Amino acid sequence: MTMSFSTTPTAEQLRTLPTADLGLIMLKSFQDHPYPNSILRGHEQAHSQNGEPDADFLMQRFSDAWAWLVANGLVGPRHRNTSSDWFRVTQPGRQVGEAGSARELLAEQRLPDDLHPDLGEAQPVLWRER
Repeated sequence: MTMSFSTTPTAEQLRTLPTADLGLIMLKSFQDHPYPNSILRGHEQAHSQNGEPDADFLMQRFSDAWAWLVANGLVGPRHRNTSSDWFRVTQPGRQVGEAGSARELLAEQRLPDDLHPDLGEAQPVLWRER
């Protein structure tokens, strides 16, 4: 009997989805304090055990999605363990994860900080307390 190991995101998702979509899938799967080394090693073992012919590519895609999460401030260093590899899901990360979409995040990144006052309401409320 052959046993298959599952990953989040799946190998097929890693092959086909855009980086931001992979990041959102990862974000939804994290507990409050993701530890990237353990997550990466788990993926590496699963892809190896499953005999994925492009396991190195899959790991690169996972790493790209992790970098996207960090670059967009959705995960960041743990406030009590800043010298280690422990991370936490940030407040914006929780909001994006709950929304299931990075739409507001991406819109905010496109809007300049110095909008004309009449357009101020056009800015998303992602970073403000709700």
